[in-house]
Amino acid sequence: MLLQDGQFSWLVRWCFVSRLICLAIASPVIFWFEPSPVAVICLVLLIGSSLALSRSVWLIRQIIRHPLWASADVLVSALLILAVPVGQPAVLTVISTALIAGMLFPSRVLALLIVPLMFATMVPMIMGQTGTALRDVLLTVTGLPVIVLGVALIGAVVRITVRRLVQAQTEVAAAQSEKAAADERARLARDMHDSVGKSLHGISLAARSLPRALERSPELATQTADELARAAEVAAREAREILVDLRRGEQDRPMIEVVTEVVGTWSDRSGIPVAYGGVRAVDCPPAVVKQLVPSLQEMLHNVEKHARATAVEVELLGDAETVTVVVRDNGVGIPEGRMSRAVDGGHYGLKGIGERAELVGGGVSVETPSGGGTEIRWTATRQ
Repeated sequence: MLLQDGQFSWLVRWCFVSRLICLAIASPVIFWFEPSPVAVICLVLLIGSSLALSRSVWLIRQIIRHPLWASADVLVSALLILAVPVGQPAVLTVISTALIAGMLFPSRVLALLIVPLMFATMVPMIMGQTGTALRDVLLTVTGLPVIVLGVALIGAVVRITVRRLVQAQTEVAAAQSEKAAADERARLARDMHDSVGKSLHGISLAARSLPRALERSPELATQTADELARAAEVAAREAREILVDLRRGEQDRPMIEVVTEVVGTWSDRSGIPVAYGGVRAVDCPPAVVKQLVPSLQEMLHNVEKHARATAVEVELLGDAETVTVVVRDNGVGIPEGRMSRAVDGGHYGLKGIGERAELVGGGVSVETPSGGGTEIRWTATRQ
């Protein structure tokens, strides 16, 4: 999981590069002192492994999965230190190895890897001492071995920090995914309410009246059946439109074209005349148009169903930052508290209009002027 973070994997690979540089610096000195075959073999193995691991994240993953390979690498590093004279720059490779071990392995595995490295740095110093004073012993114990331990702990801190960061990023991504799914469910609920829900409600009412129509008049029954068939076709078409919208997104036509089409279709069907008080050529992103269409349809549906209006006025306004749609009617108005009671009763039309506006950085205001009627102002922010 740690190597999923690109910066961390890059840092680990550069630690192997630093060990390769240390080995390159130490190689001339090692050969100057006529090294033993063990030192040469260890030097070649460490150079090869450092070069390979600095180029491949896959190999680093294999080492993490199989700590035995890391133990072999640590053993080779320890043997190199034991096989060269005291004071060699080859000891720098041990520091790099300790840092890498701290960054890659948990505490239990790290403890098993660090002890051999500390011992390997301690032995040459003890063998190179000329005295046995307590001061010399303390210098040996608290010198390079402590540095190796400290570097390993630094690597462990880096590892823990990156692990927590990756875990936090994973949790944030999961939360964002859940939020996106919840938003999509809410959007589908609004779409179903604004289109298919209304059509199915009409079908239900017509179906309930069909038995009485059969009793009264066969001609009336035939007419009701035809209406049921047309309503079913409308519901099917609306369902298909929702499914298509899920695949391709909302239309990108000009907003003025969309508004005039929605209003004209509604006026022809409802028989309520519509006057355009101020419709301008307002350009806006498809995301705003996507939320405007069902919101405008719901506003007009409410006028037809509840307002008992005989005339409607529509405005489409816009400036550099916002887009506004206003629907006014001369009906009975909306009593105070009507919206909250409608939502409590399971009718989410008015609430859905507000939610759609919020999705595009806007809002909704509903007013009942003193002269009667209702004015709904739907606002969106240009995105």
